[in-house]
Amino acid sequence: MRRCTRRLATAGGARRLTGLSDLVRPPAPEPSAGAEAPDPVLASLTAREREVAAPVTASLTTPAVAARLCLSPRTVESHLGRIHRRTGVTTRAALAVLRSRPT
Repeated sequence: MRRCTRRLATAGGARRLTGLSDLVRPPAPEPSAGAEAPDPVLASLTAREREVAAPVTASLTTPAVAARLCLSPRTVESHLGRIHRRTGVTTRAALAVLRSRPT
């Protein structure tokens, strides 16, 4: 269940439905034993920052990323600022290159 949908459902009193959706959701895949370690620069990002970085590097605009993740455009820009500071990149294109390089 998307975060904004969950938040609305819970606020509206549908806790049973959100609990049911947790029960029927397929489990997250386990990392394979032979998987390589993630890039340490990208590993320093929070899960939400990685979630914001993915559509940004797919050439989506800030309003499109905000709509997809149920965030305000200002929140997306705030996450991008922290991503740029932590990774040392200054542009969205450089972030895309960083995310696409092999580990």
